Amino acid sequence: MTEIIKGREIADKIYERLRKESDDLKEKGIDPVLAVFQVGKKPEDEAYKRSILNGAKKAGVDVRELGFPESASTDDVLSMINIVNGSRKIHGILILRPLPPDMDEAGIIEAVSPQKDMDGCTGSSMISLYRGRGEGHGPCTAEAVMEIIRSRIEDLKGKKAVVIGRSTVIGKPVAMMLLRADATVTICHSGSGDIGEILEGADIIVAAAGRPEVVKGPFREGQMVIDVGINEVDHRLVGDVDMAAAEGVVAYITPVPGGVGSVTSAVLMDHVIQSAAAYGVAGEEPFIPDEIDKAQPGFF
Repeated sequence: MTEIIKGREIADKIYERLRKESDDLKEKGIDPVLAVFQVGKKPEDEAYKRSILNGAKKAGVDVRELGFPESASTDDVLSMINIVNGSRKIHGILILRPLPPDMDEAGIIEAVSPQKDMDGCTGSSMISLYRGRGEGHGPCTAEAVMEIIRSRIEDLKGKKAVVIGRSTVIGKPVAMMLLRADATVTICHSGSGDIGEILEGADIIVAAAGRPEVVKGPFREGQMVIDVGINEVDHRLVGDVDMAAAEGVVAYITPVPGGVGSVTSAVLMDHVIQSAAAYGVAGEEPFIPDEIDKAQPGFF
């Protein structure tokens, strides 16, 4: 029988711990704060932001929403990133992506201080992930995958893991995290050809292909399947895994929606609180909404 792993249950345990850590910091005069940069008002950004705000409330994190109109320039965003980088009262930065095509997204990402890069986007954060040391955090979704795996499999040493997808946001980071946990990792992608034998031999399958229901097995008993994909098909959300083919065969699987996404927001809040604990200071600092408006009058 297949267990459907609900992300909310794992996330709630994380939030319970984070709330205690946040309260301890506040007793010391440190209020964990996340700055969320948003350009325009895309529906998917609004949905993610609602999830962030909900998670922040549970974790005891304050969120400053820094919104720019579609007409904003790269320099407008860079100017505010520099202000936030220099603020001792803002502990994390998250940039909702993708940015408009006429913006220098790579330049904007690299302008974020590694200490405040909450989603492992900067080059420094990626280097620390691959080296296993340094400043920065891993990408939130990749860490959420690891949280889910460890909720059911504590010791990954010797486990055979297959990661489907090679993006720098999910596929490659998850593979590195699994390697650091002593799993034996295979990365499959669009150029891999027939991966049926590889899938059947895996203990853990992480599907991050970015295509609806493309992972159809073969599956076998005892496997854990983590579906990172989220795709809209006929006005409904589906993952990268063919749920009908996997359910009833594998031991564990995450649903879409309701799986990895719920844990991702909790991991984001964990990063903010970690940064506040490491770099936060008590006391007053002149960084308030009125001054944000003066610094960037184009906010919506």
